[in-house]
Amino acid sequence: NHIDETGRYAFGRQRGIAEWNLRRLGDAMTGTPFARDYGDSQWTAHGPWVPAEATDAAVALFHQRYQQCWDARMRLRLGVPDSGMARQWADWLRETRADYPRASRALGELNLTSATQ
Repeated sequence: NHIDETGRYAFGRQRGIAEWNLRRLGDAMTGTPFARDYGDSQWTAHGPWVPAEATDAAVALFHQRYQQCWDARMRLRLGVPDSGMARQWADWLRETRADYPRASRALGELNLTSATQ
């Protein structure tokens, strides 16, 4: 991604970035200051709209749902019967720092019929 020079949104980091965004939304809804943006002296809390426990529960649920959706999507995308194979593919992508779209395209162009004969 040409606008992501630091790799913040690189493959494998989406879950962490989404969690960070959800936590900042939760901070806004609970009245929790984010010191890096405001500093202690500039923040004026107007009281929470939502209890902190509710935002923590939402983030915990996010992790569960994210994993379920990721597993289902990767099994479908790769055409594999189990999540283990999809996780091995994701691990390889992370370890080799392969370009996800290019690696996926190359995988799609494999002729497995001739490879097994």
